Amino acid sequence: MRCYTFLYARRSSDDDDHQILSLDAQEKACRAFADQRGLTVSRTIRESHSARRPGRPLFQEMLGEVAARAKDQKVIILSHKPDRLLRNLADWAKLNDLIDSGAELLFVTGSYPNNAQGKMAFGVNVLFAKYYVDNLSEEVHKGIREKLARGEWPASAPLGYRNIQEKSAPERVVVDPDVAPLVKRAFEYYASGEYSLARLAEKLEAEGLVGKRARKRLTVGYLQERVLRNPFYCGLMRFQGRLHPGVHQPLISLSLFEAVQLQMRRPGKPRPHRHFFRYSGIFRCGSCEAVVIGDLKKGKYLYYRCNHHRGPCREGYLRQEELEYQLRRRISSRVAIDRQVASLLREAAAKLRRTYCREDGTQKEALQRQLAESNRRLSALLDMRLGNFLTDEEYTRKREELVLAIARAEEASQKVELSDVEPEEAVERFISFCNDLDKVFDRGEDAEIRALLGIVGSNYRIRGKEVHFEPVEPFALASQVRHRPLWRASEEDVYKVIAVVKTL
Repeated sequence: MRCYTFLYARRSSDDDDHQILSLDAQEKACRAFADQRGLTVSRTIRESHSARRPGRPLFQEMLGEVAARAKDQKVIILSHKPDRLLRNLADWAKLNDLIDSGAELLFVTGSYPNNAQGKMAFGVNVLFAKYYVDNLSEEVHKGIREKLARGEWPASAPLGYRNIQEKSAPERVVVDPDVAPLVKRAFEYYASGEYSLARLAEKLEAEGLVGKRARKRLTVGYLQERVLRNPFYCGLMRFQGRLHPGVHQPLISLSLFEAVQLQMRRPGKPRPHRHFFRYSGIFRCGSCEAVVIGDLKKGKYLYYRCNHHRGPCREGYLRQEELEYQLRRRISSRVAIDRQVASLLREAAAKLRRTYCREDGTQKEALQRQLAESNRRLSALLDMRLGNFLTDEEYTRKREELVLAIARAEEASQKVELSDVEPEEAVERFISFCNDLDKVFDRGEDAEIRALLGIVGSNYRIRGKEVHFEPVEPFALASQVRHRPLWRASEEDVYKVIAVVKTL
């Protein structure tokens, strides 16, 4: 009877660094063994796939061919050792049926005769192989759980970070100083609402942010799912659907991360434009409330007009130069801080300084109590899940809410640190900023100008070719004296100034 010999070599993945015995080494050892036995290898199968569970495509194909050939010829399956051939009981059952049909197994490290004793010995070997992979999986998952409990990331560091291993210290994730600023900029750009994902990827590539391995432009899917939706960048870790607090250094604030998520959910997401218009989408038409958009005439003249989405509108075009001239003049006249307002703000800051330490301490105590209560509820939540009072879905949802609450409280606690910014310092920085707004326009950076407009004002309108806007607090302070001669700056005004200065 003719003999047909299959040579099967397997490794668990395509990563050579994690393979003890490569496919080439296995095949070489098997061929040497076949030559010693006088066997001719009829077909060689090399597969990179885990054998822990059924489903290896090449292995299943081989079993089907073995069953077909065993009807009229002798079939041998040659492998380096049993755990290279199989590591789960389902595959063993299928293979055992083939052995009963006459197929023979040969291993370089030792073979098993086709009798009761040989089958039992082989089955015991398979059980040990399955025990090994199951135990290894349990140990790996236990290690992952312990890392997550310590706030450590158990996988490869995301873009903007890198894994380091120090002597006598566990592996940890640290900020990559070359890439991290670009990743942070990606969040800031997208939060501005002026970039589609495709246009953002293009801009980031131009600034030097590319993939870690391919060194090419980030794909839209990667940018969205692996970067912008990844809470790792604000100090949290999402692993297997659950959120955990991390000990790594965050690149962005939780508020910026949430602003990006809100931007992703809003309808009418930005789309790539052939031309970028600095003020497009900021202004509303003063007549019909439609959005004012940019328009390029003769390839070089920039105009702004109503987009007519709410019907016919009589408002005309306004050149960008005229729009910006009016805008600069109105912002300077309504936001600039004169000597009287500056003096009143400094008096309020000095008054607040005397009670700042006491109030700051009170706020810290409240935040500490909030943190302690959230952590207590988090612990109680686990007890409720273990007691089957909550489903997995309810536990996951409530746990995520508590982890986010803890992260917000910790971020707020950092913001009230006295060393962060003092009242007098905040007021001086605020006065300087308000009186130097022209410098932002002079630099001509589109993103910076758009961010400035979002900070100092709202309700931007163009009506009758005239620009209008309303300054927001605390930038509306300069107008207080004109309308209220007896106005005096309060401690609340200084708190608002401090809050704004922290964002500048």
